Amino acid sequence: MDRRILIAGVATAFALTSHPSIAQDAEDAGVATTADNRILEEIIVTARFRDESVDDVGQTINLYTGEELRRRGVIDFDDIVRMTPGLDSLSRGPGRNLPYIRGISSQNANGDFFNQPSANTIFFDEVPITLLTINQTEVPLMDLGRVEVIKGSQPTYFGEGSVGGSIRFFSQNPNLNEVETRLGTELSSTRGGDLNFSVDASLGIPIVQDTLGLRVSAILEDRSGFIDNLIEDADDVNGYERSGFTAVLLFEPSESLTWRLSGFYQDQDIGSEQAASLDLDDLKLTVPGPDERKDESVLIANKIRLDVQQFTIESVTGYFRRTFDRSYYDTFNTNNLNNLFMLPGTVVSNSFQRDETFSQELRLITSFDAPINFVGGFYYTDSDANARGFATTDSFLHTVIFGTDTFFGSDFFIEGEQLSVFAEIQLSLLDDRLRLSFGGRYFDQEYVQPYDEEPIAIVPAFALVGIPSEVDANFLGVDEIRADVDEILLRGQIEFDLSDETLIYASVAEGARNGLFNSGATLFLGGVFPGTPLFDELIAFEPDFTLTYEAGIKTALADGAAQLSLAAFYTDWRDMQTNLRFVSFNLTNNVGDADILGVEAEFNWRLAENLEVYAAINYQDADFSEDVPLLFDMNAVPTEFAPKGTRIPQVSNHSGSIGFEWRQPGALMGHDLVLGGSYSRTGRRLNNLELGDLDHWLPALDLISVQVGLEGSNWSLFLFAHNLSDDVGATFDIGESLYDLQFINRPRTIGLRLQAGL
Repeated sequence: MDRRILIAGVATAFALTSHPSIAQDAEDAGVATTADNRILEEIIVTARFRDESVDDVGQTINLYTGEELRRRGVIDFDDIVRMTPGLDSLSRGPGRNLPYIRGISSQNANGDFFNQPSANTIFFDEVPITLLTINQTEVPLMDLGRVEVIKGSQPTYFGEGSVGGSIRFFSQNPNLNEVETRLGTELSSTRGGDLNFSVDASLGIPIVQDTLGLRVSAILEDRSGFIDNLIEDADDVNGYERSGFTAVLLFEPSESLTWRLSGFYQDQDIGSEQAASLDLDDLKLTVPGPDERKDESVLIANKIRLDVQQFTIESVTGYFRRTFDRSYYDTFNTNNLNNLFMLPGTVVSNSFQRDETFSQELRLITSFDAPINFVGGFYYTDSDANARGFATTDSFLHTVIFGTDTFFGSDFFIEGEQLSVFAEIQLSLLDDRLRLSFGGRYFDQEYVQPYDEEPIAIVPAFALVGIPSEVDANFLGVDEIRADVDEILLRGQIEFDLSDETLIYASVAEGARNGLFNSGATLFLGGVFPGTPLFDELIAFEPDFTLTYEAGIKTALADGAAQLSLAAFYTDWRDMQTNLRFVSFNLTNNVGDADILGVEAEFNWRLAENLEVYAAINYQDADFSEDVPLLFDMNAVPTEFAPKGTRIPQVSNHSGSIGFEWRQPGALMGHDLVLGGSYSRTGRRLNNLELGDLDHWLPALDLISVQVGLEGSNWSLFLFAHNLSDDVGATFDIGESLYDLQFINRPRTIGLRLQAGL
């Protein structure tokens, strides 16, 4: 903790001792000023730590303003996925999402039990919130300024882990000149469930005119489940309740200095898996209970920005903590109890995971009136994760033989630390029409799993297969296990303005993510013990790497009323961290290479003053470029393979969306009539690298959403329908031996949404 305080203090002191000049806050968005009201809005992004129009950035960025998310009725991260081509998600309900960007993500089919570094980084107010498990945080969406989905490796700006890309959420700034209030409420019904209800409110207050402002937002949400558990005779078991708030304090004492302190807190109570066991149209579950989760997270982001003549200095200090508790009927260990140890009975597990991260970034950005400019800085993060749990069994024989109903207990820690340095040189030629940039990042990342004299795992039934029931440091023969990597990742780019309306670009970038650890208990059960070469080989897995090429064009059409973006990309993914089966247990290892080739297009057109249409599509081939081992015997010799050409699991070969918004001003008692609709399609996906079944495809999803309503000067009332055609399909089939659980998307939901400024 002393090091954290020292680094944050030095960075803040360095920022505050500089002399001010003129700056624009990075989170502000501008609107093009033109007499033609058909011109599309110009949105400012900070994907390269500068204020730039999204149309002037040579990257594929899907950007959604907070107002756009509210207009489209976005509820959760899954809704953003359906809007964004090239963005997939292994979705298993609230707070249990694993994003895939252009085919890249973790290949861990059972992320509740095994850790793996993420291949895509997620930020909230520029603070990383990516965890080591599949269960990513459900980001509060009620009062956002914007969301940026940046595709392709981003080593210079977003570092190790941004292999497929980055997703950045920004909270809304307060207005420093006037009070702003907003109230939103929604009442809806999902097919198979009861009523859903949510209410959220925002209040912005200028504490000191033009200088200091505060904005706070809060949400209270209660969503009825829509899956009935036949075994427990219980209805709507996958219900979801959330309460939370966000706050932003903005201080601008001069045009050159900005201090922004923000954060959020949310508490979520989540019911059972969003999964069905039988016909998906019936939405029934046949897994015994219990299944309950409690998910709590808190974030603090402290950003200081100031200008010193032609230099901009930014300091971003962040803290993020998440705790995740779950109590559930454990099908995996029930299977082990019955089949491995030959003891009849069931197992209920209680798990607790706590992730905590401190981060500090310091940036230097130049704005010389010269051909050469520079972006650079350093980044430090200190993270700690603790996963502990215990499982009990109702097996009479287990209790008699071992004198306890405890089937399993564990307590593991992971300590991580990273220090990285990044820099990029930007060269402008031909009156700024041609721009070249070259940069990179050096990072040194270390993960440590420490052990002590206390048992880190207790499995009484180990005695049946000749393994000590208590696993501790003495048994392991080591005090800790390390996974280290230090690499230099490079990125280069060229941009050329064919005209004032047309930009072409090309880039090449390297990506990497660190390795981590497998479970020692898994190796013990497979007969691999500490001190052997095989244990040393399998206990940890190594980093994997990507090399990505992209070329694209962005252009304005119809005198600025339309925008078209096209991009083609290719990724060579090496030493891929892939989930595999060792004897009868899952491990992660570096066993595959893959090629990903794709194209994307996005089109927005304001056909008339009152009518706007949009469309986006992604097509990609994401296949393994070599045979991938799936099953290892006790000597770690592969005995079953997925052949070359097998598709990367959970990656659709095509996705897209199309939609419109039409408005008739003053149609009803002086109020605007608004009609909107969208259609999205996610192509079929290979479920998983399954032994004996590499032809288990999940069906395509076709989702239709519509809304109609009225808008006044400071209010709106909409009737909406999400998934109007009620297309419900499996998003992931866990395929456990006792119960075939199929995770599903949300069925048809119809409701009313009211928003008003008070």
